This record gives sequence, structure tokens and C-alpha cells, in this order.
Amino acid sequence: MRKPRGSKWKLSLIRRPAANNAGRDNIKGLIAAARNWYKDNENNHYAPTSSYEVTMLELLESLAIVILMVPVVMAIILGLIYLLGELFNIISKFGQPKQRRQSSDDVKPASRQ
Repeated sequence: MRKPRGSKWKLSLIRRPAANNAGRDNIKGLIAAARNWYKDNENNHYAPTSSYEVTMLELLESLAIVILMVPVVMAIILGLIYLLGELFNIISKFGQPKQRRQSSDDVKPASRQ
């Protein structure tokens, strides 16, 4: 059962315990009161009037996430492709060297018939 809005729980969060009587029980009571107040009000931070507004807010939030994440993910993917190409270039330099062509003096021209 929900507590009415003007309940004593809000006041207990504001009240200060007396200096000599501030023991663990008072602190535990304040923590319990804060938990109860939070549970009662956790869905009322901004209370939309209809389910359409809730759906619209969720859609706008999803759209904002997509707008921010698509360029970031694309940049990461393109960067990884570039780095992979550079890695293959480095690896290919350490492979077997290409055989050099023989100089033109050593090459005999093919006979024509």
C-alpha cells in the first residue's frame, strides 16, 4: 500500500537527531525511511501523463543512442581495417625477399624463326 504524499517519511529525512541521542537506531531509522521514500517515489521523478509519452521518451532515448553510437562504431571498424592492413604490410616485409631480375647482359634474346 502506498503512503500518502505528505507522509512523515519526508519529514524524517529532514529532521536532525539530537546530538546525545544520535545512535545507531536513529541512523538505521533514517536509512529505512530514505529507502521507503525512494521506493515510493522512484517512478515519479518525471511523471508522464500517458503511456504514449513514455513510449515516445523511450524512442527518443533510443534514437539519441543510435545517433551517437553509429559514427563511433563505424570509426572503430574502419580503424581496425586500416590497422589490419598496416599489420599485413609489416608482416610482408619480413617474408622471403623477391628475386631480382637478372641484368640485361645475362638475358639471351629469344631467337626468332
